[in-house]
Amino acid sequence: MYKNILLAIDLNDETSCRKPFLSAVELARTFGARLHVLTVMREVEAVLRAKAATLGYDLIAADLKTGLPR
Repeated sequence: MYKNILLAIDLNDETSCRKPFLSAVELARTFGARLHVLTVMREVEAVLRAKAATLGYDLIAADLKTGLPR
């Protein structure tokens, strides 16, 4: 039914992005869709840090490992 799913999240507030993220991953798995995660950074410093490290990767990886049954 879906080929692409776009999820916009605020990485500054972990509690607000966890549930939508898990739901989006479940939908993507169910429909065999690609999941695209989008966030917005306001600070130039944050953009520079993003080039050096992936933002929110640990949170995302932990949710995938423990949050959803396979």
